[in-house]
Amino acid sequence: MVADRAEAVDGGTALITESLPRVWDLNLLVADPSADTGARGLAEEAERVYGEAGLGFRKVVVRDEAAGGQLAPGFAALGWTVESSAVMVHSGDPAPVAAGLEVAPSVAAAVMTAFRKERPFGRDKTVLAELAEADRRYTDRLAARDFVAPAAGPPGASCRLYSRDGTAEIDEVGALTERRGQGLGQAVVLAAVRAAHAGGHEQVFLLADREDWPREWYGRLGFVEVGAVYEFLLFPVGSSRA
Repeated sequence: MVADRAEAVDGGTALITESLPRVWDLNLLVADPSADTGARGLAEEAERVYGEAGLGFRKVVVRDEAAGGQLAPGFAALGWTVESSAVMVHSGDPAPVAAGLEVAPSVAAAVMTAFRKERPFGRDKTVLAELAEADRRYTDRLAARDFVAPAAGPPGASCRLYSRDGTAEIDEVGALTERRGQGLGQAVVLAAVRAAHAGGHEQVFLLADREDWPREWYGRLGFVEVGAVYEFLLFPVGSSRA
């Protein structure tokens, strides 16, 4: 497990990583879609668990579209931010030959860090260091694979591939601002798709913000929306989300 520990709570499971307190995705409450705890109950559990851990932010994830949709109005009424990501599965057709290249994690880390520095939290060196450590944990414990583009020359885009039990996920897709419009993002995504299919993974998926342009872009690369994941967040004043 990448998180330091997991704790059963009312309505779900809390992942707690006190060693990386600024990494949101390793400090969150995963709600049980079948529980009837409700938005207020989940918010109170998140407050209790992460307050005790000394964290300033709160995050609850619901990996079920229907359950997340039902909880959304309640969280919004409590002042939480509601976000929804489409679960998009690759059509299964072989991806065309891509100009992306699989590389060692240390090579991909440089372009990934440069991309993160362009984002709002990129000015915070502590956040960047913790995210880099999280990447190392994913590499060690989940056998993450990294892809960059172009195959020759300084990398301008990268992504990661996680896989388990016949299913693969593409994550951390990013292209540097000055290198956009060159097809590099497409190259790394399709390279990861080809690698996943070559490895025998029957399903290859990714998450895309329902309110942002990459959702349609992924559709043009052969990904089809099959559901949604909801995230409910409470940001501390003056925070930069990681």
